[in-house]
Amino acid sequence: MRARVALGYDGAAEKQERKAEALEKIEAKKNAYTIGQLADEYFTKNILGRWKHPNIVRARIEKDIKPNIGKIPVEEVKPMDISRMLETIVERGAPTIANDVLRWTKRMFDFAIKRHILQFNPASAFDLSDAGGKEEARERALSREELVTLFAAMRKTKGFASINELTIKLLLMLAVRKGELVTAKVSAFDLEAGTWKLTTADTKTKSEIIIPLPRQAVE
Repeated sequence: MRARVALGYDGAAEKQERKAEALEKIEAKKNAYTIGQLADEYFTKNILGRWKHPNIVRARIEKDIKPNIGKIPVEEVKPMDISRMLETIVERGAPTIANDVLRWTKRMFDFAIKRHILQFNPASAFDLSDAGGKEEARERALSREELVTLFAAMRKTKGFASINELTIKLLLMLAVRKGELVTAKVSAFDLEAGTWKLTTADTKTKSEIIIPLPRQAVE
């Protein structure tokens, strides 16, 4: 070191340079555009006002994406980060949610590529087999004994309102989506004819549906 100093080497100056570089990196990280910020921007520009149920996407962002990878600067995210996030969700027993998170994460990074924030999509190599697996339609119906148990529990549970009991019974009888029932207008029901008319604005498929009401539903 003495020989280098004798040849004109400035140790103090180099130390100051290293310190300045370290401070620059800290400052850059502090001001970095994170995945959490990307998720918020994607939601505002692509989901809010465009999707019928934006709260579903918002929930996946707040409960799954942000807690796992939200603080990572966008340019530093790696496929390994995506893999860990999916594993965390599957391990808590939510494979279907892991599939949803993968879908929205892919779309979010595609949005970043279109805005020239990223060069490649770090989630592009993943498919459902890396998340919750292929979703299969299930055949399941409550038995008579299970229905009796359910209705008894609803009546006995403290704070469980009678309107909730009626809502669940109607959902079981009519096999409609919860959102379709709880937002239905009185004018859509014809109790004399025993029908409920779902308009194109009410249904997920945007097609009009006439639902027959059994005697128990009319009552």
